[in-house]
Order: sequence, then structure tokens, then C-alpha cells
Amino acid sequence: YINSMYVESLPNRNSPPAILLRESWREDGKTRKRALANLSTLSPSVIEGLKVLLKGGAAISSPEVAFVIERSLPHGHVAAVLGMTRTLGAERWFASAPVAMKPLLLAMLVARVIEPGSNLAARRALHQNTAASSLGRVLDWLYQAQPHLEQNLATDPEFSAKSADIIGLYLNPPENAIVLSVDEKPGMQALARTTGVVQLSDGKCVSAMKSAYKRNGTLNLFAALEIAAGAVYGKTAQTKKKPDFLAFLDDVLLGVPGSPEAEHHVILDNYCTHKKCGEWLSAHPGVFFHYTPTSANWLNQVEIWFGIFSRKVMRGASFNSAAQLAEAIASFIKAYNQHSKPFVWKKRQVRGSQMANKLSNLCV
Repeated sequence: YINSMYVESLPNRNSPPAILLRESWREDGKTRKRALANLSTLSPSVIEGLKVLLKGGAAISSPEVAFVIERSLPHGHVAAVLGMTRTLGAERWFASAPVAMKPLLLAMLVARVIEPGSNLAARRALHQNTAASSLGRVLDWLYQAQPHLEQNLATDPEFSAKSADIIGLYLNPPENAIVLSVDEKPGMQALARTTGVVQLSDGKCVSAMKSAYKRNGTLNLFAALEIAAGAVYGKTAQTKKKPDFLAFLDDVLLGVPGSPEAEHHVILDNYCTHKKCGEWLSAHPGVFFHYTPTSANWLNQVEIWFGIFSRKVMRGASFNSAAQLAEAIASFIKAYNQHSKPFVWKKRQVRGSQMANKLSNLCV
């Protein structure tokens, strides 16, 4: 059905007109409407801006036009990071430290977030007399307590063992083995919508799309990334149940080049479809499942490819049918594999909320 949102002004006897945000759609050959919000209390400029946005335009030409810095704290960035550490309960991480050390530990954590750097750079930045100071004793405590702190931060008690297992497959896989990173992207909508270019009031042109769209069904995409070559094997399905998942693995095993006797190590997250596959594994003795730690599917390299796929295929696209979406997916995978290469991960600096499960990056 076709879905559309718009702003409507309704007469109101002896009172100003009511301004409503409405939604309309076609269902069973009839046009249906409903009110989503009453906008009557908003200023006319805000309502006009909302109308522009609903038509695919931009309400303001630049952020500087709408936002003005009225007051800036001299150490606001420090206060922001300190507030974030308290929200995360950082004091709890240092509960076993001597009382005199706790302020220094918190200060070191805040400083490392504000000015992140490698462990080597942090060591070189320390003065040679630091080891004999109170800060040196803090560093000694952090070094000894690091395993305990990381264990407290991890949501999976086997985080270290599971992550080491997967990273080992990436860096040093078993000889002649094939390593596959597998996951699914569920519920992709085939949306038909009008896209184009809109000229703003300042003369600039931006790409835009109308808020009205038509839903033409959904698809689920199963994908397997071959770690060594970077090639991707994909399959679309209407459902994402365990039989769909296992049928996809059967297709992948037939399509991956290599010796039929070669071991296949499959990296998976903890989704229920991937669990309790003992009967299938018994029929495929050369296949081994490796699960990422809880809440750590970022260790699964196929997630990187899904990000590329979303940007290249789904973002701002329009599809008149689920079959057209499936064709676009197949075409993208075919073109991608012509120039595929393995991913190379690089260590990232820790910023803000990315601190979780990365205490080792905060300790010098």
C-alpha cells in the first residue's frame, strides 16, 4: 500500500485552525487517514519547515543558521567525559583500589578518552621520574588488576576465550581449512519511492526522496564471507528459519572452491537459528561452528560487508518489487566478487561510549 504523511489545516469555529500531522494510505481499494499529532502549538516557521521536510527538502540551509552557542564552559569537554564515566559506573571498576588511588585512576581514564593514543605513545609521554611517584604506583595497580577489570566489563564470562578463538581463525587458520563468516540481514523492505534532486532556497542542490512510499514486500539475505579471498556468497529467502539457514550453508559448501575434504570453520553470532544444529553438523563432520561472544557480533567480519552492501544497494534506492530487490542484490554480489579482497582490520582509538569491553586500550 502507499503511505504518505502531510500537514493539514482544519477550520475551527471561533478559534484558530487546528494544524494536524496526518497519515494516509490505500488499503482494500479505499483511502484511509488518521491523525498522528496536533501541531497547533508550534510556531508557523516550524510548521513550514516540517512541510518542506515531508516533501523531501531541507528545512535549514546549514546548522549555523539554526544553532547559536550562547555559553561555553572552559572545561566542558572534561565535564562531559567525567559525566559519561559516572553514568557507566567507572567508580565501580576501581572498587578494589586504595582510596587514595581512585581519583587518579578516574583522571587517567578521562584523559585517555579526551586524548586517545596507543599504549606505546602513552609510555613515551611519561616522565622518567613517573615510576617513583604516586602515578607510577597507580600504573602498577592497573597492570595487575587489568584481567579482573576486563572480566567485570565483559558481558560474556567467556569473552576472552571466544574472541581469541575467532581472531585466531582470522590470523592463523588451520592448514588447508576454509574460514567463513556467516550472518543474515533480515526484513529488507522493497520500497518504491520518488527520488531526485531538490534545489534549496540558497541555490544549492541536494539529493532527496519523498516521504510517500509503497511497500512491495520484504526479503531476507543470507551471506557468507570467505575470509581468505574476501569473496561473498549470498542467497535471498522469504523466511529466515533454521531450514533456510541450513539450506544456505549447503549451497555455500557446494560453491566454495577447494578440496571436498577440507575443513570449513563457520563464524556465527548467537542468534537462535544458528544454535542446536547438532544433527546437521553430524551429517557434515568437516564443518565446525564458532560463536562470537555475547553482544560482540562486531567480531564477525561479514558485518563489515553488510555495511558496504547497505550503503551501496539499499540507501536511497527504490524497488518496484521484491524480485527487483533480489536482482539488485545478486548483481551487487557478482560485481563485488570481481574485485573482492580480504578485509584488513586496524586498531581504532577509543572514543566516548566505545569504551565498553576495551579497558586494555585505556591502561598504559
